[in-house]
Amino acid sequence: MNGIYKIAIYTVYLEEGIAPIERIRDNVNKQLSSMSADEARKMKRKFRKLWRKCYKKDLKCRSNEPYRDILAYRWGAQGEPLSKRVFMHRKNAVHSKLRAEKIQPFINLLRNSVNRHEPSVKSP
Repeated sequence: MNGIYKIAIYTVYLEEGIAPIERIRDNVNKQLSSMSADEARKMKRKFRKLWRKCYKKDLKCRSNEPYRDILAYRWGAQGEPLSKRVFMHRKNAVHSKLRAEKIQPFINLLRNSVNRHEPSVKSP
């Protein structure tokens, strides 16, 4: 993972108020355990808010009945404990949403500002 992408991920995740992860398989609990209880609670709440937005968007796209079971399988049925698969799907959905809406535009902005400040070489 290159430096610009890593900087963009950390910046966007912290601006959103959630614990930054570089890869979907990273364990968020390690990062949350190093924070105060109040900060960890706030980050967990922000993450839940973001994945609910992703879920509602998915629900709106697949509003007919046959997809209800698929959505329950992917996002987790209400009141049931989370499996590792469901939590991975939620992290992936949030990361994809942030990558499309915030991380990629931030990377483009960084690259454009770096390109503007590079000295131009004039040929003789």
